[in-house]
Amino acid sequence: MYVWNGSTFLQFYPNSSSGWVEQNPNNGVQENFAILPDEALYIFRKSATPTNTLLVGEVRVTNTTTVLTGGQTFNMACLSYPAGSTLDTCGLTNSGTGFHGGTKVGTADNVFLWDNGSQSWFQYFFNSSSGHWILQNPNLGATNGVPLPANGGMYILCKQAGSGLWNKALPYSP
Repeated sequence: MYVWNGSTFLQFYPNSSSGWVEQNPNNGVQENFAILPDEALYIFRKSATPTNTLLVGEVRVTNTTTVLTGGQTFNMACLSYPAGSTLDTCGLTNSGTGFHGGTKVGTADNVFLWDNGSQSWFQYFFNSSSGHWILQNPNLGATNGVPLPANGGMYILCKQAGSGLWNKALPYSP
């Protein structure tokens, strides 16, 4: 399992005798390592057999904020709520987030979403001229309404220097 700590991925693995252990041998057993609500994690299963993983926590009842770091930085993020959203309604393009649109994928910040069907990452950018999200490679034109599943993470590539706060409004009433 990989968890982003803001500068690098921390790698954990299950040890049958001691529980979850961080790959760095100096840190040892990490049974109570906190995965914060605005963090995503990726689990890479090496075995071909299926398994179940249970993450225990609380459902958010307030808005949440994720720091987006710029300067050609990949930010690993998730929605933080047990409800899905879409690219055009998640608030990522709001002022102050640190996310920048553009007219081309090479100049705009990018969002990478995993596609289970093709088993690959789909790359999107926000065309600030047209006001639409664009799926790159192939460029299929406007793709507003792209779902962001509640159980999925994403990479956000912020190309310009600086940082911002992605404020995510609660998508339901507690």
